[in-house]
Amino acid sequence: MSSPSLEMQGVKGLSTAVDQHFKLLMPQVFT
Repeated sequence: MSSPSLEMQGVKGLSTAVDQHFKLLMPQVFT
């Protein structure tokens, strides 16, 4: 846990990628 901010940034990036992936798969759910 030397760089919690860096770790959180990675988690945020991952969640964003997953979110965009689901938006591509199921756009009707997010619109």
